[in-house]
Amino acid sequence: MLEVGQVLVLKIRFNNEGRVSDTAHPYFVVSISNETVEIAQCSSLKGKERKAAFRSNKVISCDNPKETVIDTDSYVQLDNKFTIENFVGLDSFRRQKAKLSDGKLQDLINAYYNYHARCAIDENKIVYMDANEIMRLNR
Repeated sequence: MLEVGQVLVLKIRFNNEGRVSDTAHPYFVVSISNETVEIAQCSSLKGKERKAAFRSNKVISCDNPKETVIDTDSYVQLDNKFTIENFVGLDSFRRQKAKLSDGKLQDLINAYYNYHARCAIDENKIVYMDANEIMRLNR
């Protein structure tokens, strides 16, 4: 069973124009309902420090406390909304059962929802994918 704070590793459609990731990326689970799971893309900070400093991103350290769900300092993109269908078998895409530590998870969720409340998200970056699309992209 999925939990908020876990990481899914998926290939997804980045936008409504149909652009699909070439490789699987890590996504933090930020909310779960019976029908859907909202995820936020996570990227390594290495070499992207300037990009990570944008207000549309939230930096997450892999230390203090030491994290097991990420193994390098990272940032989470706040300026999109990816929602996927919650389906049996989605948890098979979990990186592991571990979750981000409580304090960092709360900071991430607060930053995510505060950004969405303050800033308009481009319609092209509000993406919904059903189970069939997720399974097709992640064979």
